[in-house]
Amino acid sequence: MGGYQGSSGSIRRGDSHGCRIGLLRVRRAPNIGVRAAFAWPPEVAAFQLLPQSSVADCGSSSRLRALPEKQESIGRFPLLSSRNTGNINSLGLIFRWQIIREKPRWPHVPSAILPYPLPEGVEVLAFLPGETHVLLGPARRPDLRARFFAKDVRWEYGKVWLVGMGPGDPELMTLKADQILRRADIIFYDSLMDHSALDRYSAQSIHVGKRKSCHTQQQHQINQLLYEAARAGKIVVRLKGGDPFIFGRGGEEAEYLLRRLIPVEVVPGISAAHAAAASTNVPLTKRGISRSLVLHTVHKGELSTDEAPTRVYYMGASRLAQLSRHLLCQGLDPSTPVTLVQNASFASERSVSTTVAGISTVELASPIMVIVGSVSGDYRNDGKCLYTGEDPYAFRCPERLVHYRLGSKPVPTRINLDSFSTVAFASASAADEFAAICGGLPADLLYYCADETVLAYVRTLAPGAPALCRYCR
Repeated sequence: MGGYQGSSGSIRRGDSHGCRIGLLRVRRAPNIGVRAAFAWPPEVAAFQLLPQSSVADCGSSSRLRALPEKQESIGRFPLLSSRNTGNINSLGLIFRWQIIREKPRWPHVPSAILPYPLPEGVEVLAFLPGETHVLLGPARRPDLRARFFAKDVRWEYGKVWLVGMGPGDPELMTLKADQILRRADIIFYDSLMDHSALDRYSAQSIHVGKRKSCHTQQQHQINQLLYEAARAGKIVVRLKGGDPFIFGRGGEEAEYLLRRLIPVEVVPGISAAHAAAASTNVPLTKRGISRSLVLHTVHKGELSTDEAPTRVYYMGASRLAQLSRHLLCQGLDPSTPVTLVQNASFASERSVSTTVAGISTVELASPIMVIVGSVSGDYRNDGKCLYTGEDPYAFRCPERLVHYRLGSKPVPTRINLDSFSTVAFASASAADEFAAICGGLPADLLYYCADETVLAYVRTLAPGAPALCRYCR
């Protein structure tokens, strides 16, 4: 790159200061790889992305990043328009190069990246062949987009969908998420979900989940996997438990991809906070009691001082004693109600009602949600009905239904019967499978049977267990 001339300066090898070019007029840049005869409008400029090799003489632990010349002016750049004719400085997007000491993990990724987000009124018109220059121009100019359409390599890229699957129960996944998964080429999924739900989809599934002290992939590796798959033209789904933008690192992944001009869309999901509240009948807001809600994380001891009538804490299973002390130090009444929910929305769900002073005495394994506030006074843990058939919505009973389909493969293995008072069998095979999973039919449960045949079979499995035919009066 030595001596390369642009419209407002030059790039000199190893020069980490004083170089102010960043933006180059396309018609003045001879090595962009586009024919000089192509007509470039005066309001279009090219932002040059330096390849990794251009910083080889700066040391193996260096890379270049484009930074605003004046950090305080970011977001107040003048709009691009046809009036900005000859002077590239009038675009307000002049950058200087700064060396950042960091080992380059992915050499083929352009090391100089666009500002994120782009200033208002500016958009990317095209990513030119060779992936070394980006054309910037005024937003809402379809004529310019059409002009550079044939030169834009982004049309060869795929797309990344950041999809929230919900808290874990596949039935809480949105219809849009299901449609996208059916069209995906590759799915990168998290740990906190029922991965057997992915069996219905034809896409390749790769586990990249992270649990405490057990990371299958580091975050920078996940980012790179998404980038490479989309750059290869695939429809990529990053499937996350809950919602991608609630403690799911979806914002980091979106920024990483958008900086590299990979198309990204986000599909929201039902969060674990919503599922925990719905399962225990605890309203997160309630007129006259709680008019605001704050979501916190207790991960790595990060305890916020934000206050609200209702507070929901994520990632706190190993720090419940610390959380209790923190809330008491903030002045909360020790008798303030608290609800803790483990594995919200799963058949293995467990819930406990306690107080701020009693949080430290609760023993629940991760993952758990902690709901603090007067709204937890509405907590209910009435017995639920475990429905094992195909269609739980056609079955009527006084209890709240939890759908746990049996008779399908793979066989589910996690059931916490403490929160159930009844079990509904739609077939004899479901009863047989339930008995195999639980080691028999517990006598402290009531069994609903779909017909006389199922009822007779249940009574042979557990002669002393209470059972009745749901349709018999």
